[in-house]
Amino acid sequence: MVQGLACSSVLFCSTIAAAADTLLAQVPLQLTAEQTVTAELWGDRLPNGYANDLLIMIKDKDKKLLTAHAPSIKGGYNCQLQPIKLWAGKSARQQLLVSAAQGDWHAPSEYRVLSFANKKNVREVCRKHGTGDASFCQGR
Repeated sequence: MVQGLACSSVLFCSTIAAAADTLLAQVPLQLTAEQTVTAELWGDRLPNGYANDLLIMIKDKDKKLLTAHAPSIKGGYNCQLQPIKLWAGKSARQQLLVSAAQGDWHAPSEYRVLSFANKKNVREVCRKHGTGDASFCQGR
């Protein structure tokens, strides 16, 4: 009995140890007309491909960290970043779309749109749980 418990705890701990900080996605993001930065999505990727403890880091051209933000998405599969522009206008500022699949093809995905207009106060300007309809945040 004790050997069985010891073996199962070793297996459980080895699964946890296998989840390490992994760069999941990386894209350029235009914050202003003069400033393009790199947005990186980091997380703990488990052996089955699920990633959790997501963290977005914004870095300048010298790879200096400007800000970091933990999105409200708890985790998922095939986590991705995409720069988008929600509102038309003269501003060159882009927002960042974060997406994470939540299971098999029947399960919806989680989407968040983040604004880095104020690096000290990153805002989640849109949340979506479901299909990837391109107009899911219009007018917000």
